[in-house]
Amino acid sequence: MEIFIVIFFLLLFVMIGITIYRSKNFYKIKGRAGEKKIQNHLSKLNKDEYIVMYDLTIQTERGKTTQIDHLVISRAGIFVIETKNYDGWILGNEKDPKWTQMIYTRKVRFYNPIWQNYGHIKAIEHLLNPQHVPVVSIVAFGSGSTLKMINVTSNNVHVLYFNDVIKCINTYKERVLSLTQMNAIYGIIKRANITDKKIKEKHIETIINSKKEAEFKVRNHICPRCNGKLVQRTGSRGTFLGCSNYPSCRYTA
Repeated sequence: MEIFIVIFFLLLFVMIGITIYRSKNFYKIKGRAGEKKIQNHLSKLNKDEYIVMYDLTIQTERGKTTQIDHLVISRAGIFVIETKNYDGWILGNEKDPKWTQMIYTRKVRFYNPIWQNYGHIKAIEHLLNPQHVPVVSIVAFGSGSTLKMINVTSNNVHVLYFNDVIKCINTYKERVLSLTQMNAIYGIIKRANITDKKIKEKHIETIINSKKEAEFKVRNHICPRCNGKLVQRTGSRGTFLGCSNYPSCRYTA
């Protein structure tokens, strides 16, 4: 009888451990699942016309690193794809620093993915300088989300669902690059891609620390962007914290 009790508690501890592990790694696993779905979609592109690259870590002009989910080189230019495998309603404006994820009554704010992808694009443009190659920004959300009130006005910037990525790429038909130029660009990016695991881990650690620092500053009413004072303001959606240096700094929390 005692043996069964011991086995029962061992199984219970194992199940609790698995639950904790899954809860801590849920968003990481979900994010990887979304990236895998996009890979499956991109694998359907004609390999004679498109070169697909995944999980790139590129050094920026300022010496930092940025991680790119997916990149497609084509005769029409380069497509830089940021994946967001989120659930719920997604609300956002191209010019808003933060977007909103709504799941029933729960609201979660997250960094504007268009701005995030813009940072990736600037790293690629810096890498290819002085070559002038058209670059298209695509932010792709999973089928579990519903894009609501998404306002995008810039050319070559798209916010869409995973299933629409290929359709979007296929709308760009003008050929501005030769196959030789495509392969040359691929070689430049491949050589610049950082594969050292320690550097990749450092990149992730830097992101985590930056978020923690920003959260600490917001709690203390300090703008994480310009170190100005955050003051309470009232807008159409209620009260929020805004930077006292507005309009030169438009940070909100």
